[in-house]
This record gives sequence, C-alpha cells and structure tokens, in this order.
Amino acid sequence: MNVSRAQFVTFSLSAPPVHLLFLDSMDKSVMYAIESAVIQWSHQVQVVLKRESSQPLLQGENPTPQVELEFWKRRSEDLEYIYNQLRTVKVRGMAGLLHKLQSSYFPAFQAMFRDVVAALMEARDIHTHLVPLHRHLETLESLEFPEVKPWLWPLLHVVCLIWATCELYRCPGRLMVLLQEICNLLVQQEFENDVSEFNQRVEDLDRRLGTVFIQAFDDAPGLEHAFKLLDIAGNLLERPLVARNTSDKYLVLIHMFSEDLDAVRMIYSQHVQEEVEHGQDWQTDPEQ
Repeated sequence: MNVSRAQFVTFSLSAPPVHLLFLDSMDKSVMYAIESAVIQWSHQVQVVLKRESSQPLLQGENPTPQVELEFWKRRSEDLEYIYNQLRTVKVRGMAGLLHKLQSSYFPAFQAMFRDVVAALMEARDIHTHLVPLHRHLETLESLEFPEVKPWLWPLLHVVCLIWATCELYRCPGRLMVLLQEICNLLVQQEFENDVSEFNQRVEDLDRRLGTVFIQAFDDAPGLEHAFKLLDIAGNLLERPLVARNTSDKYLVLIHMFSEDLDAVRMIYSQHVQEEVEHGQDWQTDPEQ
C-alpha cells in the first residue's frame, strides 16, 4: 500500500502478499504477515502525522506563507490518499480477520485508522480556511515594497478571520508560524526606498509576535508545551524588541520547572514511605 504519490511523503506502506481468498484462513503465517504489516504501518503513519508546518522554521530556514499553504494542501492530499488505501477491500478484509480472531493488533489498527481520519479532517478544514490567503499573497509578491502598505491590512484581516472561524487552526503556536512567515515575506520585499517605514512595520510586527508568544506561553498547560513553544519561536526570541517583551517568561519557565521537580520529589517520597510502611507491616503481621 503506497502512502503517497508526492514527494511530501518519502516512503510507502506495503501490504503483505495475502490473497483475498485466504483472508478467512486460520493459517498462522497469514496472521503473522498481517500483524507485521500493522506494526509497520503504525510506525510509518506516525511519521506522517507528526510532521508540522513549523519544521522549516525550526531548521533555520526562512519560509514564506506560501509554504504554509502548500504544507496543508499536501497534507490533506496525502492523508486522503492513505485513508482511501486503508478503505480498500483487501485492507478491510485483513482488519476483519484480525477482529474475527481477536488479535491483539486489531486495536492498534483501529487507533491508526482513527488517527488518520482525525488528521485528515483537520488538514481539510485548515486548508479550506487558508485558501483565501493565496490571492492576497500573490498580490504582495508582485509588488515593490513601497506599494505593499495598502495591501497589508487586508492580508492581516484574512488572518484574523482564519483565527476566528477555523477552530483547528486557533492555536497560538500555529498563528505564530504564519505571522513569522509573513515577516519573512516582507523582509524579502525591496524596501531600499523607505527603510525607516519598513523598520517601523517590522517593529510593529515584532510587537504583535511578542504578544502572540506571551499569550501562547500563558496558555501552555505544562512544562513540555512551554518548551515546545520555545522551539517553535526559535530565532524570533532573539529579536531585540521581542526579547525585551518576553524576557520575564524565562523566570516563569524556571518556576514551572521547579514546581515539576517538587511534584516528582513528593511522589518519590510518598513511594518510599509506602515501601517502608509495607515492610513494617510485613514484619509485624503474625500471619506472615
């Protein structure tokens, strides 16, 4: 079973050489082949599902918003391709055999299928909401920088509409990626005729990015999400204006880390105490 026709996915999932006539078989070799395929598919599908549009930024590249649009378009197409293959008669027959024989790998197949469906629905919805950006981005890319100003606010208005109407994209981390890509697009524009105005707009965008980062940091449910947010932000936090507005969050991060350490220490102490009490009970129990 091929995962994708496009370069977005660089590997393929192969179905075992099991003929449809043998899907009612109790042959152990048939079951082993099917279960092995499920294990392989689960690992490979997870590689696809874990891909994020923020990867170019994390790798030090300077992508523009068109990269964001292309990512979700490709992701939607590839996940639909995977979904259609998982719905073929052969694969459904293999899943039916796993269910019939109560294989321990049937829940893994179900979980993989649910993950693909959820990711496909997400990608379709986000792609649909991002499409209106395409016309505005093409216009900006065709202009000289001094001509950009009248077209920038309509672009940002569409971004606000995406935030308001696309629940699955209403995530500060994802919005931060999109805004950074818009900054990259503006940096790539020619601005020799009005450097001061350009710098002022960059500062304004930096302030907005700093505000988004602070909001995302404050909304982070725990230490792991906070560190992931720092990875996504990357070089953004090195910009002087952003760094000045967000520097106090490092103290908050240290405090969160200290709280987690205290929680671990308490769990460990309780565990040790329970072990000690259990040992004392064992020594004093007359029935032992």
